[in-house]
Amino acid sequence: MDSREHIHSTCSTTQASLHPYEREQQAVFRVYLFGSFRVFQNNTSLEDPIWRRTRIQSLLKWFILNPEKPFSADYLADLFWPQASTLAAHRNLRVNIHYLRHLLEPGIARGQESSFIRRLTNNFYLFHRDDTWWVDVWELQRQFEMAQQIDLSGNRKKAAFFYSKITDYFERGFLPEDVYEDYVQPYRDRYERHHLQILRCLIEIHLQNNELDEALEYAYRTLSIDPYNQIAVNTIIDIYCKQGNHVGAMRVFNKFRDSVQAELGLEISRCSCTHIGQL
Repeated sequence: MDSREHIHSTCSTTQASLHPYEREQQAVFRVYLFGSFRVFQNNTSLEDPIWRRTRIQSLLKWFILNPEKPFSADYLADLFWPQASTLAAHRNLRVNIHYLRHLLEPGIARGQESSFIRRLTNNFYLFHRDDTWWVDVWELQRQFEMAQQIDLSGNRKKAAFFYSKITDYFERGFLPEDVYEDYVQPYRDRYERHHLQILRCLIEIHLQNNELDEALEYAYRTLSIDPYNQIAVNTIIDIYCKQGNHVGAMRVFNKFRDSVQAELGLEISRCSCTHIGQL
């Protein structure tokens, strides 16, 4: 192992041992995609006039979402300048890549390879991630994998702690300023599925522990995302029935039944909900 490999290995080990808050605060670059898009370099927000070029931000978002994955110049040019001619789109890409490299590394010399925005053979580009970066979507993935491992080990209470922390990210909204950007939608859909999956885990864990108020909270959060989620509806109805709130249970069932009928044209019978069928 040469000296550079040893340094990188040491840094990676140190980073892994840090508390998540420390990793976030000690990073040279901090990027937030949940909530409004923000980038900090050495704790200073990027405010350079060049940064206002929309596609510079879009390129960085794309690279952040796809670290270490090579993309051809043709693909990127068509993705971000679909209405431009091939020549103009490639020129726009080169200019924006140039500005992005210099924005991230102001001291980079002409012809010097960027530490992060790499140009590969055959005109492909790749974003190289290292420990100088902290990105909320990367941290979310790390915490999600950790929570799943803890959950599989049988420590569901500790898993619930990490799952709940992850929901904090989701509830800020993923790149809300890019709601009409087509390239963002697949990632938004993916995170919504992950959010619903985690909420379902939290409902199950709290029901197992007979923590009805907590389970009710996450069931209602599920309905705020997916109003036709029958697992969440059944959970709310069952909890209300256990608490003796039969009026509340019927109110939730009737609202769900009417919405499904009006919006989807489907019929929901009382028998589909165990406790409602018994009322």
